[in-house]
Amino acid sequence: MSELTLDDYRVILKSIAGDFFSAPDQIDWLLQMTQEVEALCSSLVAKDECTVNMRDLSRFVRIYEAALGRT
Repeated sequence: MSELTLDDYRVILKSIAGDFFSAPDQIDWLLQMTQEVEALCSSLVAKDECTVNMRDLSRFVRIYEAALGRT
């Protein structure tokens, strides 16, 4: 199987958090942040150990919702 693309992540995030991240730029911000985390991490340790996946993103959404008291 091939890795998910940014467009794949956008579609999935829109479906699980569309009412929460209503503006498209919010999802883009989250995806950009994950790319920056991966780049920083891969410069410090092995790249294979520094990937942000859909499970990580869904956890972030749940944590963020809880922090704002929306769960």
